[in-house]
Parts: sequence; C-alpha cells; structure tokens
Amino acid sequence: MQVTPITPQETMHLHEILTLKNTCAIKSAAARSSISDPELKKILNQDISNTMRQIQDIQTTLSPTIGCRSES
Repeated sequence: MQVTPITPQETMHLHEILTLKNTCAIKSAAARSSISDPELKKILNQDISNTMRQIQDIQTTLSPTIGCRSES
C-alpha cells in the first residue's frame, strides 16, 4: 500500500484538530467525576474513548510527516 504524503496545510489542520480533541478529552475527563447519572456517564465514557482513538489516528497520520522533517 502506497502512502500519500500530506501537504503542509493539511498537517497544520491536523495539528489544530489534534489540539481541539485533546482539549475536549481533558474537559470530558474532568467532568466525568461530577456526573452522577449512569446513562450520561456512559455516554461521556464512550465520547472519551472515541476521542482517544481519534487522537491516536491523527498522531499515526502525522508521525511519518514529523519523521520526514526531523531527518532533513
């Protein structure tokens, strides 16, 4: 499978999304302790899990780009 390199602009956008996802995950994790409703807590836990998976996906996408820059 051939990997298509991402453009500098796409890299910038992914960094912005990554920052937003990290902020959301931190806020959700902080709010989790103050929630007593089990259904709402379940939804929040699912959201945190999905967000963490998305963060990992973005980091995986960015890692070849970062590796190429550091070798130059």
